[in-house]
Amino acid sequence: MSKRRITVGATAASLLAAAAITAGAIVPANADLAPQKKDVVGVGSDALQNAFDFLADGVKIGGRTYQGYNETAAAKKWRFDDIDASGDANGTATTDGTVVLRNGTSPVQRPYGGSQGLAALEADGANGKDADLIDFARATAALTATDESTAEANLGTHLDWVTLATDTDYIATTTTTHAPSVLTPAEILAIYTGKVKTWSDLAAYRAANEPTLPAYTPDSSWAGNTIVAFYPQNGAGMQKVFFSGLTAANNGTTPSATTLTNGIQVKQNDPTTLLDPSKAVNPATGVSLGLKSTQADDVIVPIPQSKYNLFKAGYYLDGSKPYSAASGSQSKLATTGWQLLTGSGSFTSTVQFDAVFRDKDFTSKAGWQPGSKLNWVKTLFWNPAYNPAKKKNKVAAPYAFSKTGQAILKALGLTVQPYATAFNSWTAAK
Repeated sequence: MSKRRITVGATAASLLAAAAITAGAIVPANADLAPQKKDVVGVGSDALQNAFDFLADGVKIGGRTYQGYNETAAAKKWRFDDIDASGDANGTATTDGTVVLRNGTSPVQRPYGGSQGLAALEADGANGKDADLIDFARATAALTATDESTAEANLGTHLDWVTLATDTDYIATTTTTHAPSVLTPAEILAIYTGKVKTWSDLAAYRAANEPTLPAYTPDSSWAGNTIVAFYPQNGAGMQKVFFSGLTAANNGTTPSATTLTNGIQVKQNDPTTLLDPSKAVNPATGVSLGLKSTQADDVIVPIPQSKYNLFKAGYYLDGSKPYSAASGSQSKLATTGWQLLTGSGSFTSTVQFDAVFRDKDFTSKAGWQPGSKLNWVKTLFWNPAYNPAKKKNKVAAPYAFSKTGQAILKALGLTVQPYATAFNSWTAAK
């Protein structure tokens, strides 16, 4: 992201960097501001990118302006560069775009989603020797033993992570949906595994298996409609989040894409395909899924609360129209017509807002900014020398846990993580 304050609810222009040609060298063209050698570079989850973007560059939410780290006096030379999951700042573009991770390097495949971002971090080196193009990954789900062993082999260090906040993933529908006001985890599992395919099937399932819930009686005119069950694409951390929310209902076993036979993968966190299913495409190929606009009231899809809040606040604009500063020239995207099912008993899953990084970056004694003795991890995310319970600290709060950083996270509707439990380290493999 470029150094700027981002305004929620106001028109914003996007800038494209031009290719620069110098004597004897060609610097790759790039849609993002190419990070410099010691800038801190983050990649990964699109569900998390707005929060990290705002921590880096600032934001205006609800009429209040919050300063990002890059606007502070502490950012003397090096920047906090949060690279979005897709070339589209709305997060609705398809995959396979490229990005320049450092100035002077060639474009590489843009890490799209939490799982790809984490994989890119783990691949940022070979045989224990770092490439050091990526500093951290935005991740929504817990690390695995495979993540750790891969990092050990490629980077020569184990992984640490800081949980900045948590969010809740809910099922989204149109406001005129055919679904009941509550869909339980068991009902969601039954729909996505194909045990329940139509609204009349759901009514029968509820009567037999959920007797304590209010009776559900679909109208005969649409009772036989097929339920369109969208879920996040392969490679997205939010897919893992969705699966984890179904674990308890699945007798303690986390489902997978192969078991959710009635589910349809789509671009994650995109309510435009909920409101108009005819726009839905296969995330891997870009080919239309062949759905109709008239099926909107039959669609269900998981979307996190913070993403919903940004859409409702009018932050996202219709990128299909050319930019113009004229008032009302660009319509706000998906501010009405859809909802989250948040009633008691509804499906939920916890979304972690994690920054994952090398342990050797956390333990480094090299100062990041000129004149500072703190490395970048301790400057931005977590420092054991800082104690929020003390009125006076010898070091400043890491920016994500400063008053401004915490205010940004809360403004998005997130639950901020207590500082004492935010830091986690994977024990190095022996």
